[in-house]
Amino acid sequence: MNIISNVKSKQEIIAYLLLILTMVIWGGTWPLGKWLVDEDVGGETIPPMMIAVIRYFLAIICFFFILKFKEGTLNWHFAKENWKILTLMGLLSVTIYQVGFLFGEIFTSASDASIMVATNATWVVILSSKFLKTEFFSWKKAAGTLLAFIAVIIVVGFSPNVDVPNRILGDILILAAAFAYAVYTVTSRYFMNKTQNNPNLHQPSSLWIITWVSFFGFLTTTPIALIASPEFLNPLEYFTIPN
Repeated sequence: MNIISNVKSKQEIIAYLLLILTMVIWGGTWPLGKWLVDEDVGGETIPPMMIAVIRYFLAIICFFFILKFKEGTLNWHFAKENWKILTLMGLLSVTIYQVGFLFGEIFTSASDASIMVATNATWVVILSSKFLKTEFFSWKKAAGTLLAFIAVIIVVGFSPNVDVPNRILGDILILAAAFAYAVYTVTSRYFMNKTQNNPNLHQPSSLWIITWVSFFGFLTTTPIALIASPEFLNPLEYFTIPN
């Protein structure tokens, strides 16, 4: 019994350490994002949408390797069968989210952005209770939603970053990004429920979903980025280091 208890205790410690690491990495994306997109902060940079393209190009390579290693197959046939909903999820969680995130970071502060994007959970609660039969809107969720929106009002109205030009526009873009990601989250849950209710279908893991969503999101983001920045059609442009 003690051995089992010790093993569980170690697993819990590892889980919490990983959660802390995730929070640190996630928190670091906001000042890093500000540094990447704002020339006043990080100096000369590349267009925001190209940042997203390069980011997801590297990410999907890693995801495919990890998926192949862990599950032994990419199961691309199932991805082909469900390309429409995967493309929708990619458009929401990659293209629209990255537009709101990166362009929002140009106009607002990193601290404001990191708080505003936390409304994602609130949008998920509202949307899931409306569109998912397995979710219900309780009074506790209503209270949490109200508190979240009060927090948004406080951040927008009483932020110390009043000297940041176009801060309100940036905050709105971050809110739009959070909403888009919430729609993606609910759509993803719908997709998983649909497959789980049909045992004859392949049961996709969270890793499989995020891998293929990232891939289709990369496909929807890249043309937009290249239209906005056609100079990056030249492969040599990717090796040019900004001053």
